[in-house]
Amino acid sequence: MKEETLKYIRTHKELYDLLREDSSLYEEIYKNNDYVYELQKLAKEKYGTRFIDKIDNLSNKLNLLSSFLDIFK
Repeated sequence: MKEETLKYIRTHKELYDLLREDSSLYEEIYKNNDYVYELQKLAKEKYGTRFIDKIDNLSNKLNLLSSFLDIFK
């Protein structure tokens, strides 16, 4: 595996955590260094760090806040 690939894995927490959970994915990275980008997408989806997930999370928090404000009126 290339050193730059290892640095990329270490600097992206979601990817690093995914590989710690399933170390068999390292085999695919050894075969094809570009597979790390596919794993990055998978990790973002799994841990909910995509932009869409962040928007949904914010929307849920705003709805909860709105509900609390309605209760106290």
